[in-house]
Amino acid sequence: MSFSLEVKEELSKIAPKNKMGALVEIAAILNFSKSLNKKNCLVYSEYSGVIDFLLDYLPMEINNISPLILNTSKNPKRKNDIVYFLYAKNDNDFNLIKNIFLSDNFIKQYDLDEDSENRISFLRGAFLACGSMNDPNKEYQLEFILNNNDQLNILSRVLSFYNFSFKTIERKNYFVLYVKDSECIEDILTLMGATKSSLSIMQIKIMKNVRNKINRVTNCETANIDKTISASYKQIKNIDYLIENGVFETLPDNLKKTAKIRKKYPEMSLKEIANKLGENVTKSCINHRLNKISKIADLSRKENK
Repeated sequence: MSFSLEVKEELSKIAPKNKMGALVEIAAILNFSKSLNKKNCLVYSEYSGVIDFLLDYLPMEINNISPLILNTSKNPKRKNDIVYFLYAKNDNDFNLIKNIFLSDNFIKQYDLDEDSENRISFLRGAFLACGSMNDPNKEYQLEFILNNNDQLNILSRVLSFYNFSFKTIERKNYFVLYVKDSECIEDILTLMGATKSSLSIMQIKIMKNVRNKINRVTNCETANIDKTISASYKQIKNIDYLIENGVFETLPDNLKKTAKIRKKYPEMSLKEIANKLGENVTKSCINHRLNKISKIADLSRKENK
């Protein structure tokens, strides 16, 4: 199951707190679902939980309505997936539902400017209808795909109450409102009631940060090892030159001891060489000695030209 469907599954299992909450959520699902020109079709969705929610709560809010009709078919875009369709049984039921829930003034009818609980129910229903969420392991993005500019204005107005940062674009025949900031996405999911999904994103972020830190440390250590090997190669080359040209035995004892350790242990760092000598010498002292050996070798090369 995709992360987007996991979010919708979590949201669809949240029971409305009261009658108004159920009405707002049903209205948001019906208003914000993709339009479909099929006779008496109320909604269609790739997620069965949306249909189950309507089957549970819609008959409770309308008296004397005939049982709703559920149909399914294969998704033409993804043949292994199913699309779910919910129909009113007849024209009278369809028109009754339309008159009750399909509003021209959603903000005013459901008091979204004043009632925070209604706003939360609205956001939950809108996400169930037209929301999606990318896999946070790959990318942080939550979006709503809207049928028209009126829906975009309503959703933007509701999200603005919470100072959420979002952007909008037009994509083909739709309007898209999207959020890329991971903390903002976590806040929206938590507000709608998808706390488990919000915590999942937080955990993924922590794991990403840990992996990135490990990679940085590993890269730094690799760079240091490469640097040590490169320096060691040059130092040993100078030591071999001094030995081959009879200069090595003329060196002071401290330089000869350091050179012998470097030649025997080419992989050692300066600090490890200092510890190996055991003469209370420092890393800086070892570096100074090896630089001095290199200068002597360079001077000897010039004299032998």
